[in-house]
Amino acid sequence: MLENPFERNGEIISSRRDGLLIYHRIDNPFVFTVVCLPQSEGSYLCEWWVTGTTEPFPGESPPVLLLNLVMGLGNLTRSDRLSAVPSALMQFWEERIQELTYASALANGIVADPGKLRGYSEAIQSELINLHLGSHDSLEQFSPQDKRKKNLTLRTAFMYQLLRSMGVTKIPQTISEFESWNFAGNLLELEKGEEITLSVVTVNQRLAQARKLGVIKSGAAKKGRNPSAAQVMRRKGLSAERDEFLTIKGAEGGTEKTGIYE
Repeated sequence: MLENPFERNGEIISSRRDGLLIYHRIDNPFVFTVVCLPQSEGSYLCEWWVTGTTEPFPGESPPVLLLNLVMGLGNLTRSDRLSAVPSALMQFWEERIQELTYASALANGIVADPGKLRGYSEAIQSELINLHLGSHDSLEQFSPQDKRKKNLTLRTAFMYQLLRSMGVTKIPQTISEFESWNFAGNLLELEKGEEITLSVVTVNQRLAQARKLGVIKSGAAKKGRNPSAAQVMRRKGLSAERDEFLTIKGAEGGTEKTGIYE
């Protein structure tokens, strides 16, 4: 049986009558979904959506889109595709795509064209968006690690920045719908009998406050910590990007502190 995707690390795969497969996995600190469109017999066109934070410590930066790429996947029989597809995709992830993800995180990720998501049906768009919101919420990447500093404005702002990077257009409405049905993320409130419905008006108020505080910045995207990531990859090899992401240089005395995800 596949693991529950909302228990830190795990995976799920869903299939549709038309043969389309959606593979989703949490690989802390990253989350990825692969939408697999059937082509000729035994082959798929696979679009990867990889999201994660640009810092190795939860709550310091919002999760954003890090990679969006398309690849072919073939030589699969219909009878074993539900097991063969995840196995093949995980091999690509571990051998190639994960290292590219670390490199993209160093450069603060990417922003997808809104047309990318609109190419899917509304049902697939909704599933893709909610999988990433729910997964990052389970990894506590929308809030500081210190529970005493839980900040709803920051939480909403981080969700906004994730959705904006993925090319979502109706962001306040999307956050409102997710939070109003986010039973897993609001267990304490539900046990107390508290209302968890979040209106679009409240979302917009939080976003306005976040802009006022400088949490959400308009204009050009923030320059990455390593704008020469591609050159560094070619010179030092992909593994160097992972090492650099996981080791943060201290501001004073040349000290180092190691990321919690090693």
